[in-house]
Amino acid sequence: MTLWKKVIFYTLSAITLFLTACNNKPLVEEKEVPSQAELVSQFFSHFNEWSSNTVDKLDSLGIQIATKDSILEYHSFTNNYQKSTFIFSSKERSTLKVFEESNFLKKETPVKYDSYLTWRKNLDQRKILDCSIEPHPTLKWLFTIRLRGQE
Repeated sequence: MTLWKKVIFYTLSAITLFLTACNNKPLVEEKEVPSQAELVSQFFSHFNEWSSNTVDKLDSLGIQIATKDSILEYHSFTNNYQKSTFIFSSKERSTLKVFEESNFLKKETPVKYDSYLTWRKNLDQRKILDCSIEPHPTLKWLFTIRLRGQE
């Protein structure tokens, strides 16, 4: 009698485990999280279609980019260091490589002077985008993006 109880118990347990394993699908589909390089690419793409909403989008993307690396910090368009400039700062120069190696800047040859790198991109007939990697006395290293009018 006890042998039959054990057989029934193990059989029902096996069936229960099998059925729960089959139904173990997540209830919420996980979205693919973009990499830091993909976020940088999205960040630069917004400069081509500049509008009043662009600053908010860029600030949001800047925060996302900075959260991908614990050393990288983002300073919004209205920062206290350089007004009307998007700034990423880091204690290590190597952290800024993600910007330097982006497809957006790779196509351009930077102007080099000592430890400074500067890219100047013509977005259209009226806008110029200045991007630079430069040292800073308190923030250590900066990657700055400034939108300028035609000079």
